[in-house]
Amino acid sequence: MRHPKHAVIGPNMRTIEDGGGQVLRHLVNSRHFVTIAPDNALWTGVGAFPPAKDAFVRVQPPYDAEESLIIAVRDHYVALGCFVRVHPKQRTSPIPQRDAKPQNISIRAAVMRLVQLSTNTDKARLAELAEQHLAKVGL
Repeated sequence: MRHPKHAVIGPNMRTIEDGGGQVLRHLVNSRHFVTIAPDNALWTGVGAFPPAKDAFVRVQPPYDAEESLIIAVRDHYVALGCFVRVHPKQRTSPIPQRDAKPQNISIRAAVMRLVQLSTNTDKARLAELAEQHLAKVGL
């Protein structure tokens, strides 16, 4: 059955227009989706709360965020009528990104550097597995 050219669906929707075989729904009064990312200035104490009222808010705290600050952010958005989802903190600091050109190091050294930067709790076992695979491919 073909959709009519114009139809009204529910109290929160405007007309539906047939756009070349696709049905386009124009939402009115829908909730916004806000993400407080780990690199947001809010976590350093410098930034302000991004505006959100009656929104879906995803809170992604960085690895070094204090619990009291996470709770304060959550409570701020709950008071505004938002639905808040607090994700677990990052396990460790992110791998630093450098603007300098890559160093001339061997593949083995690069792999072992990544092993040391990993978030794995058993780095000795990870290093052992990396050595085995490097030996298998002849590096």
